[in-house]
Amino acid sequence: MKTVTNRNQDKYLINWIGGKRLLRKKIAGLIPGDIGSYIEPFGGGAWVLFYKDRWAPVEGYNDLNSALYNMFKIVKYHPEEFVKEGLRRPFILAKHRPVDPAAIAEILNFVEKEKKDG
Repeated sequence: MKTVTNRNQDKYLINWIGGKRLLRKKIAGLIPGDIGSYIEPFGGGAWVLFYKDRWAPVEGYNDLNSALYNMFKIVKYHPEEFVKEGLRRPFILAKHRPVDPAAIAEILNFVEKEKKDG
């Protein structure tokens, strides 16, 4: 049985070709700890952005793929609808690979916590 030590280690919202999943730890080590903002320029599946709970007081996600960018925007601003649609149509977000309902629930929990923390 595999033991997961990092809460983000094997969870993903979407698997993205060319993603930084295998490089996220190395990339994280190159980012200074005292930055004022962190913008993910080539967001993809957001492996680096979500590797830490928070990189900086201001964080951003960017990607040339507008559908992918829009998906993360929906997750942030309309999580309840995203969860409802994701559970109703589990293949909507990943090509021929169902989205893990636990990952969707974790997103919803995170968004609720962020709303409370302000």
